[in-house]
Amino acid sequence: MSKQGSTKLRTQHSSLQFSDSHKQQKADIRDLFAKGQQYPIKTGTEAGLDRTGGNMNRHYLLQYADEFNHVLHFARDNWVAVDRAIIVPGSVDRGSEFVVDGGITAAYVTPE
Repeated sequence: MSKQGSTKLRTQHSSLQFSDSHKQQKADIRDLFAKGQQYPIKTGTEAGLDRTGGNMNRHYLLQYADEFNHVLHFARDNWVAVDRAIIVPGSVDRGSEFVVDGGITAAYVTPE
C-alpha cells in the first residue's frame, strides 16, 4: 500500500541464461515481457555479445522490448528495459557508469 502522494516503483530482475538453447532464450524473454507487464522497469544479466553465436539474449531483448513498447539499454552484459508508458517523451538519456570498490569511477561508457 502506497502512502498518499507517493509512487510505488515496481521493478523486475531477470538473470537470463546464456547457455540455454535459442528456443529457450526466446521463450524466457518473451515471457518476462508478457508476464511482467505490471513491472514497468526490468533489469537483467547475460545479454553480452557472443562471438560463438550461442547467446541470442541481446537479440531477443531487442525484439521483445520493441514489441512490448520498452526502451532498452545495455551496459556490458547487463540490461535495463523501461516501459515507455512511464517515460516523459524526449527525456531518455543513455549512458553507463561503472564503479569499483570505494566508489571510485573506473570507466564511463557512451551509449551503444
